[in-house]
Amino acid sequence: MFLRFSHYLFIVWALAAFQLQAAVVTKEITITSYIAKQDLTFHITLPQSYQNEGTERYPALYTTSGKSRLEVLKTQVSWLSHVGFAPLPQVFFISLPSIEADKFTNASGSLYSLTTQVYEKEIIPYIEKHYRTQSYRIIEGFSSNANQLLSIFIDKPQLFNAYFIFSPALNLDKSGLVEKLIAQKADSRYQYRSLYLSLGSFEENKPIFERIQSHLTTWSAASITGLELITEDLSKRNYLSSPVVGLTNAAEKIFSDRQPAAEFFVKTGVVGVEQHFNKLHQKYGYQLDPSNTIVDLGFYYAKIKQFAKAEEALNTVIKKSPENIIFLIRLAEIQQQGSKKEQAKATLKIALKQAKSQKDAEAINYIQSRLTSLH
Repeated sequence: MFLRFSHYLFIVWALAAFQLQAAVVTKEITITSYIAKQDLTFHITLPQSYQNEGTERYPALYTTSGKSRLEVLKTQVSWLSHVGFAPLPQVFFISLPSIEADKFTNASGSLYSLTTQVYEKEIIPYIEKHYRTQSYRIIEGFSSNANQLLSIFIDKPQLFNAYFIFSPALNLDKSGLVEKLIAQKADSRYQYRSLYLSLGSFEENKPIFERIQSHLTTWSAASITGLELITEDLSKRNYLSSPVVGLTNAAEKIFSDRQPAAEFFVKTGVVGVEQHFNKLHQKYGYQLDPSNTIVDLGFYYAKIKQFAKAEEALNTVIKKSPENIIFLIRLAEIQQQGSKKEQAKATLKIALKQAKSQKDAEAINYIQSRLTSLH
């Protein structure tokens, strides 16, 4: 992946991007729910690169997390998505409201249907009407708040594309949730749906988890197109660590196809990379940018001394994004590796011009030092 070829500059810029987190905007929204017959307040945090007058659209990550975990989760999502090679895409981060009930009532299942209706008919339509979302939706939940997600996965799997269910309190469910899942067969509603389900450290949940795990193997055998089922035993982890570990693991496993290994495309080249990303449209519902993988491919070609193909790959992404300073610097690195010192200097001068026009002091200093070293 792109990070494989990164050096000091890229690390510095990645950290600088994360420090911009202070400027990230979170908005409080209150709606009157005619389904729940109460006012509901929830929050949406905008993606770091989101601009009110822009055109780019982003997936949405919905969480049922309560206040005690919410700030940690928000920071983790920001960190795992703040650069192009990160395991998560940049997302709208929406904290879902709680219907008035205690956590044990929520976990028991008495409000599953009502809460799902609120999500489906009131909250999601509001978000998608007022913000530039992609059609791809993720939902995540932990402990007693996670049971609801399993219910949605059974009854309305089309509502979300990816389900991250961490340490659900399965023993507290009184609605027959597990029996309902075991009676369920995989069908076309589960095409291009992803489930990550982890076991927490409470021993009483283990036999229930194992029943679900065993049943899901029959779903895997059904070969539903695009259905991803991942179960993971995190019972040896501290209970409070499991959702932190789980989110990272889920993102890396379910979204790994966004960052395929460059060596897979040595024979097919840039065309092969573009074909791979075109196929991802079926899963994600929108076109993903292949640029990082094409850059990786360029460096892989350089590693095996195919410098002409390496330059061709970098020029492909530069043609699409001529203002991208990092791509220009990467091209200069490849040219230097290929003993094209003068071409590398010329490329760095173009990058320097871009850095000055963008008033990027960090990039200016770095490029100037590179130019000095080439004299």
